Amino acid sequence: MIERQLINENDDRSYFVYLTNRNERLKMFRKEINQILDEMDIIPMGYTNLWIYERVAIYEDEKWITFSNNDDAANKGYDFGRIKEEKYRTFFFFESIRPSTNELYMPDEETIIHDSYKEALDHMESRMHYFKSHYPNRVVYGMVAKHLYDFGWH
Repeated sequence: MIERQLINENDDRSYFVYLTNRNERLKMFRKEINQILDEMDIIPMGYTNLWIYERVAIYEDEKWITFSNNDDAANKGYDFGRIKEEKYRTFFFFESIRPSTNELYMPDEETIIHDSYKEALDHMESRMHYFKSHYPNRVVYGMVAKHLYDFGWH
């Protein structure tokens, strides 16, 4: 299940884990990167990469909610793995069509890497307009995140 708090603008946690090549998506969402590092041993290893992202914007109801950059002072002194080039990823979350569930669905084919923040924002707006016109009864949220760190997780 996707953590619904990722799209909650009042939640002050900004860092989260994305595992490539896995069904488990976005289960670790923390206020500080070192909290993720302290809990990484609970994530089963396998043929995947473990990427740490910082959420920077949420798109909902045709409006942007942006988050200022976090102060990394609390994260100094940790070896975070290989630092990535500054890339951004867009994530889309669909409300379940079953009213009895509180889950969000994240289609993998819609999770895309972008070279710039502007490119990610433009892509997000374009796709959200598409979803709104093709699925008018579905609630869709979008999130732009900055790729911070990459760990080989074998």
